[in-house]
Amino acid sequence: MTVHVPEPRPRSGSAGSQHGIRTDRDLTASSYVTHLECGETGERHAHDRLHGLSRAGKPLLVRYDLAAIAGAVTKRDLADR
Repeated sequence: MTVHVPEPRPRSGSAGSQHGIRTDRDLTASSYVTHLECGETGERHAHDRLHGLSRAGKPLLVRYDLAAIAGAVTKRDLADR
């Protein structure tokens, strides 16, 4: 399963294409998902495969690269959504 996160808008004065994709960062703008994680055991699962529940029968939680998001999205970007 692929989880899509909308592409962040470039900050004012930053490099970026006309489509809002940042080109001044070494990031994949389409997704900041790092992995899926069992809510009970913490067992990790690949985010690019389809999953149901974890082996423990619990939901899988999506985990994000928060540092990458913080470097690419401003508070104003979020407010403008």
